[in-house]
Amino acid sequence: MLHLVLIYIIASIAVEAISEIITSSDITFGFRSYIKKLAFPDEPSSHKFFTKSVGFIDRLISCGYCTSVWVAAALSVGIPKMLDGPIGWVMCIFVLHRISNFIHVVFELVKKGRVKSYDIMYQKSEDYQDGSI
Repeated sequence: MLHLVLIYIIASIAVEAISEIITSSDITFGFRSYIKKLAFPDEPSSHKFFTKSVGFIDRLISCGYCTSVWVAAALSVGIPKMLDGPIGWVMCIFVLHRISNFIHVVFELVKKGRVKSYDIMYQKSEDYQDGSI
């Protein structure tokens, strides 16, 4: 049982690290900028489905909370589950996702001394500063 708990903790750290690389790293900045340009073109596009699909991808790679769900889904394929079958896989995804978000909050507190509101709630911190929310 302790072995399984350690696997989940290590996998959760990996989920947080991979999510951080996707959403915040300089390595992926060019890709994120390109997707944002496709999602929000200067001229209206006649391809609404394409624009909405790319907009979904933009939101997915811009939000650490959202990204961690999909990273957890990918990593949980190779992790031993407490329960077998699809229910065990879904539970594994959400356990990894939730633990990785707690780890992210701790890392943000240590690194910056605070946690940005949009890291947790997917809302920009400027909205809180100007009193609109």
